[in-house]
Amino acid sequence: MRVVGAGREPLISQLRSAGGDEVCMNHDHAAAEALLRTGVLVPVRVVEEVVTPGPDEGEFGLRLNISLDDDEIPEDDRAEVVEWGAFGFLFVIGAL
Repeated sequence: MRVVGAGREPLISQLRSAGGDEVCMNHDHAAAEALLRTGVLVPVRVVEEVVTPGPDEGEFGLRLNISLDDDEIPEDDRAEVVEWGAFGFLFVIGAL
């Protein structure tokens, strides 16, 4: 086993040779899975949509106003849904 910080190798190289990348990848992978699970569970309702034409015939822009709730969630619980689900929802959108 190598001691991190010993020798002249850069710290990143030492972490990689000591299995640091594998540990980071496992934590990153677990965090990504949790965010994806949370993000797909969030109820999304489209409040308004606006389609704007682009410079070419086949191009367009789409602007959506959304709400992270649905009709089945009581009014008092809607803020809580946004609180636990917003970051996961943004992660899912970013992954697309």
